[in-house]
Amino acid sequence: MKQISLITQDFFVICRKEDYKIPTQTDKASLRFETAHEPGSLVKALEVLKNNEINLTKIQSIPILGKPYQYSIHIDAEWKDHRNFLKAIEQLRNVTTNLFQFGEYKKGERQGL
Repeated sequence: MKQISLITQDFFVICRKEDYKIPTQTDKASLRFETAHEPGSLVKALEVLKNNEINLTKIQSIPILGKPYQYSIHIDAEWKDHRNFLKAIEQLRNVTTNLFQFGEYKKGERQGL
C-alpha cells in the first residue's frame, strides 16, 4: 500500500490598495498546463508558442498525483510583442487542458555569477 501525502503552501502578497500598480509593458509570464497522454500532444503546445514567437526560459514537467503518465507542464515564457502572447494563450486553450497563468511581469536583468 502506498501513501502519498500532499504538502501545499499558500502565499499572499499584501499591500495597501494605493500602492498596487497593474503591470504595464510586461514581457514575461509563468504558466501551467496539461496535455493529453498521447503522441505529439506536448509538441502541439510547443508549436503554438514557437509560431507566436514566444521564447521559453524554463520548462518543467511535474507528475500529476493519481493520474499515471500525466504531467503538469510549467513554463516561463518571454515575448517581444504582447499581442503574440495573448494570441498564443488563446491557441493554447485549444490544445491543452487546465491552462493557468500565474502572472505576467517585466523580466529582470540577468546577473553574472
